[in-house]
Amino acid sequence: MKKTSALFSALLMSVVLAAVGATPSPATIFKTGFEGKSERELFKLCPSASFPSQDKETFLKVSATSRQANNTSSIQLDLAPYKGKMIAVSARVKADEVSEPDQRWNGVKLMLHFETESKGKEWPGANIDSGSFDWKTISFTTVLPEDISAATLNLGLQDSTGTVCFDDIRIVITKRQRIQHPPPGSFTQKAFKGHPLPRLRGAMTGSKLEEEDIRTFAQDWGGNLLRFQINRNWHASNDNRDLAEYNLWIDSQLDLLERVLPLCRKYGVYVALDLHALPGGRYTDRSMAMFYEPVYAAAFIEVWEKIARRCKGNPVIWAYDLVNEPVHAHLIPEGMADFWELQTAAARAIRAIEPDKPIIFEVFMWDSPEGFNYVRPVELPNIIYQAHMYEPGRFTHQGISGNPFDIRYPGVINGREENQATLREYLKPVRDFQLAYNQHIYLGEFSAARWAPGAERYLSDVIEIFEEYGWDWSYHAYREAQCWSLEHTEDKNKTELAREPTQRLQIIKKWFSQNKRAFQ
Repeated sequence: MKKTSALFSALLMSVVLAAVGATPSPATIFKTGFEGKSERELFKLCPSASFPSQDKETFLKVSATSRQANNTSSIQLDLAPYKGKMIAVSARVKADEVSEPDQRWNGVKLMLHFETESKGKEWPGANIDSGSFDWKTISFTTVLPEDISAATLNLGLQDSTGTVCFDDIRIVITKRQRIQHPPPGSFTQKAFKGHPLPRLRGAMTGSKLEEEDIRTFAQDWGGNLLRFQINRNWHASNDNRDLAEYNLWIDSQLDLLERVLPLCRKYGVYVALDLHALPGGRYTDRSMAMFYEPVYAAAFIEVWEKIARRCKGNPVIWAYDLVNEPVHAHLIPEGMADFWELQTAAARAIRAIEPDKPIIFEVFMWDSPEGFNYVRPVELPNIIYQAHMYEPGRFTHQGISGNPFDIRYPGVINGREENQATLREYLKPVRDFQLAYNQHIYLGEFSAARWAPGAERYLSDVIEIFEEYGWDWSYHAYREAQCWSLEHTEDKNKTELAREPTQRLQIIKKWFSQNKRAFQ
């Protein structure tokens, strides 16, 4: 993949949008620039807030000298007319010497707050840098619950000192909205799964696999699918910007893959090839640069053309998994393709090279089940649709990224009793999509932190649902990160391997025992 020129990128993006169809512009439901007195009087100001003017522009300014004081201003909004809608909240923001908060979700606040019976309390907001920066547009997206009424928009600082300014607040209904799927049985074509086996049951893994790892997984455990990550610096922001360097790294990962594939064939294991690290990387709010910058959208298509040319015809690769957990957490610029449109363009480019290879699509919102409410199947052959399951996240991700420990399953989590019945509710959008369009589903990631109380019960409950629904699945993860490891104990303070198989591993192996090997 040669370095993409700006002209080539623009031309390619025009082809992408022509191919997938342009989406309409978003509709504005609230906006203010604080210019009129009546607009300003709608806001409840904190003691440190004011409305100064500069260059004939009025804006909201919040200065904080204490972390403990109330340093957010707010306005009440009636969002009941927009229940169930996906909205985007944006503002121009400027910061001056804003201190780093103790918790990553604090600091500069551009945030909604609402409470509903269906969802409880929620605080969707933008992930905004600390320090100093000049005026720039910042936004975030969220889905309004079906039973929402009032909401509060908060602007200011929390657990930080410094000064922050806001202007041009805008709330719009986004281009992609919930779809009314047809009733089950509307489509009668045979669901395409892309393999001859009764079921694929496996795990996700990193790229640094030795033969003994693959042998253990296949022979001792019984797995028949590995989701092979092309990944690096998962938690980093603003990496993979140098496309020449990124291209060399992709080549090195494909070299590793070529060493792994014969071993997978030897032990009867299919591979789902997963592009985890994307050209352009992710911004600090985890949005992918390729949805905002044409050069990286073009590079995404080019890298899949490279992979398809190099891997063409290899039967060990079950499917190409186009993008791991798509995110565009803030508004996509006009003229850019979103998560479904860009994957469609990449899939069409692959089809020109390899017409029949299965291709896996993932939905936005981190490939969460909720994302299936917003898509229809693409008009391409041999497509498989993937979901990830980490709900309820407060349980599965406890002790990770600042989340509290000791959240038990089954039990009351976020004020709601969580059990297998509620897990079905989380997965309902995926099931509805499957039945409406008669499509095959691959549950590509699911897990719970190894120290989560009741993790073994959680794994058992979700797998029972996957099996009932006929889904292929892969556990997250095999010999990748200790927090998800089936081979480590439930004690979060211990890093050594368990002396006896853990209950979590025994549950996975019980289901793996029903597998048939590939290539037999």
